[in-house]
Amino acid sequence: MKQKRISLKKLPMTLHVEALMPILGIGRTTAYQLVKTGKISTIKVGKKTRVPREAVLDYMKTKKVKHR
Repeated sequence: MKQKRISLKKLPMTLHVEALMPILGIGRTTAYQLVKTGKISTIKVGKKTRVPREAVLDYMKTKKVKHR
């Protein structure tokens, strides 16, 4: 199955935790673990947890790129 490319510039200001999955190429459990451990910061909007776009970009900057 072909993966859909996601433009980081077109991401909304805040994302659902599960929206991290295709962006980072991770599963649901890993997405929630990143949030729970504080590796990706979140904000609360009412009762809902959201991930700011900048938090995703900051997390990606801290990771080493593995070339294939």
